[in-house]
Amino acid sequence: IRNHPDLQWISVAYSIVALFSFFAQVSGGEACWQSGLSLLVVMLFQQFARRNEDQLKLSNVAHNLIMLISAALMMIWVTVKLSDFATIEIIGIRTLAWTGLGVVYFGLGLGFRERAYRLMGLVTLALALLSIIPSIWSLSTEIKILSVFVMGGTFVALGFIYSRFKESLKKLL
Repeated sequence: IRNHPDLQWISVAYSIVALFSFFAQVSGGEACWQSGLSLLVVMLFQQFARRNEDQLKLSNVAHNLIMLISAALMMIWVTVKLSDFATIEIIGIRTLAWTGLGVVYFGLGLGFRERAYRLMGLVTLALALLSIIPSIWSLSTEIKILSVFVMGGTFVALGFIYSRFKESLKKLL
């Protein structure tokens, strides 16, 4: 692709058409398995391109942009896919799915040694934590108080872990 500028423009045009197709699909409330699979293929191809930079040369900004966009689109896809199960009464299924996705992103970041995936995992986990708040307000007062104490304890524990292992975490992130 690097030696063929025409192929670069064709791949950019194809990517733009694919993005419009994806957004048309999810705005209609659908999330086909093919869309999810194609996002996984994009993530794997980006990692292949990163590992084989002699054949497929992309800038670091392009790699990070591809990772960010594909991770954000995967989160949108998962959210829309869960709307298919809206009739099932499962409390916090979106929060659980976002938490799982955040852990997967963070794990990918550790496995691939990609800072962008680790940060995206932390952002996804933060969004999952924030999505709990509306659920808490619909509960009884005793459960609200207990939930706030648990969340506070979690934040205190995370603060302790961060202050204790600050240097190691800076190297990791």
